[in-house]
Amino acid sequence: MGILLVAIPAGIHISVTILIDETAFISDLAYAMEEIRKKPYEPPTGAAKTYGAATLIPDRSIIDRIARGFIDALYEKGLRST
Repeated sequence: MGILLVAIPAGIHISVTILIDETAFISDLAYAMEEIRKKPYEPPTGAAKTYGAATLIPDRSIIDRIARGFIDALYEKGLRST
């Protein structure tokens, strides 16, 4: 299973595969929602804080340039997986 944050517009993307224990997934999701409801406006911490950082950059074109530069570097150095 994967949970990805989407920055613009704000949201989440959840992918569930056949290998997921649906009972545990529903239980974990319910627990997470309970925690969020306790303090809905609490700022994110830890890794969660990192995911929203790109939304704070006023000139979003820099994100595109950084991503393209990273991918170009992977191909240039032969680091991409085949």
